[in-house]
Amino acid sequence: MIEETLTPIKVKGKKRATFAVLLSFIALGSSGYIYYHDIKAHASTTYRISALDNTSATNNAQVQQDIVSINQQISALKSKVESFNTDKFSATTYQLNALISLVTQSLVAYHDVNGAIKLLTYTQGVINANNSPIYTDLKAAVTTDLDKLKQMPVIDRVVIATKLNNIVTSADNLDLIVNNESSVPFTVSKADKPIWLRFLNEIRTRLFGLLQISNANNHDALNLLPQNSVIIHQNVKLDILNARMALLQNDEANWQYSLNQAKQGLTAYFINSITMNNVIKEIDQLLQLNIAYNEIGIETTLKALNKLNNLEK
Repeated sequence: MIEETLTPIKVKGKKRATFAVLLSFIALGSSGYIYYHDIKAHASTTYRISALDNTSATNNAQVQQDIVSINQQISALKSKVESFNTDKFSATTYQLNALISLVTQSLVAYHDVNGAIKLLTYTQGVINANNSPIYTDLKAAVTTDLDKLKQMPVIDRVVIATKLNNIVTSADNLDLIVNNESSVPFTVSKADKPIWLRFLNEIRTRLFGLLQISNANNHDALNLLPQNSVIIHQNVKLDILNARMALLQNDEANWQYSLNQAKQGLTAYFINSITMNNVIKEIDQLLQLNIAYNEIGIETTLKALNKLNNLEK
């Protein structure tokens, strides 16, 4: 009679043990799946940042090379003009053509308004040094275009790039909006605990130790492991790096889009603070800039120069 009673109990015990093992395997699989996707997302973000930094460094080096090349051309042009011993009219006309060509190159190729203003001012000085009435129309045209250029907002790309770098640094110090704190500690003491218990504690930490990060309106919550919440910071930094790339490429559309995305991410997932307000204010100021200079040119000067060249022929 006693043996008959114990038999069902043993069967139930085996079933419970089997069920517990199955639960352990399910928990392990879920934990591994979540961890794999977090690592994959983090690796992808790190790769994109590295690629953008490399491209940015290459473009910066190219821009510096181009500036050095222009300065060398100007120096060579000045030396050539100083040693020019032919007819004064031909020499001056040649000099004006070269200078105005450099002005056009500065505006069209490099969007360098400051450089164009300096070159056009030098051109104006060359014309003023020559009293020939044949340069009257060109002199008036250069004065008109020079005044127009001086009214354009000056964009110092080095200063703007520095501001973007400062925004990236400030974003690292911002705190995320966290809806819940983990109730399970991440470090479990291994002293005097069997292996299977430490294994189960690790699974419980992975399953229930998630941080829920939401935007300010509590929509679109993100569930991330605490150590991987840095992904949100990285996304904001990626947007700022995209804006820096657009600045180098004079890409107004991408400039506006990237800064707006960074602003949206900051206001959505980070706690409002003095640092946050300063960063948002800085982004708003940058959004007001027109980095493309789409409608700038020296059409009046080019027309007058073309007329002068026809007269010389």
